[in-house]
Amino acid sequence: MKKYVFSIIILVALAIMTAINVSVYFSKNKVVPVVSTVITDKFGSYIKSIKQQNHLSVARLETTEIIERQYDTTIELPNWSFLKKLSNENKIQSTAKVEIICPTTFTYYVDLADEKWKVQQVGDTVIVHCPDIKASKPAVHFSGLHSYINGGYLVFDEEKKRDQLMKNLDVILAKRAEQHIQIVKETCRSGIKKFVKSWLLKDDFPADNIKILIGDEK
Repeated sequence: MKKYVFSIIILVALAIMTAINVSVYFSKNKVVPVVSTVITDKFGSYIKSIKQQNHLSVARLETTEIIERQYDTTIELPNWSFLKKLSNENKIQSTAKVEIICPTTFTYYVDLADEKWKVQQVGDTVIVHCPDIKASKPAVHFSGLHSYINGGYLVFDEEKKRDQLMKNLDVILAKRAEQHIQIVKETCRSGIKKFVKSWLLKDDFPADNIKILIGDEK
């Protein structure tokens, strides 16, 4: 019996030694499998059109736009006495609000190819007539966009209403861009004056005597 036990011990020891030797051999000879992963990014574009633009950017406005849409629902109640317990005004009202907060960049420009450009000298003053200020498509920073819903008990499908507001976001922000023109107008005027001084007039006229008239200004 002792003989068999001793034989088993010898076999186990040989197996362990063999396993160690095989592991060392694989390690030294780099036989151990190496797993590698290759990440490949692919990009594609479908170009619809390329258009030349002669735009002079004259102002950029960074804002956080808050867009709120409110839904007011009213139910007119019959003039029944027991309904007066619900409302003394014979009606029930409910309000729901959908709000979107989005950081937005508005860029403003004048068209260099517009026929309204005109430069004239009156005495020692150079008067520059330029076209109206226009707004480029607003750039929304979606990483900072948030939306909120404050539901009313008589107003339903608030999430659908929020989605509808999101779909109209470009149109709403385009209107906001037009409304912001008065805010950036003097900055635009300064930018146009700098452009005229640097590129159009140079040393031909005194730099301090430049008057910029935008659009229909006189």
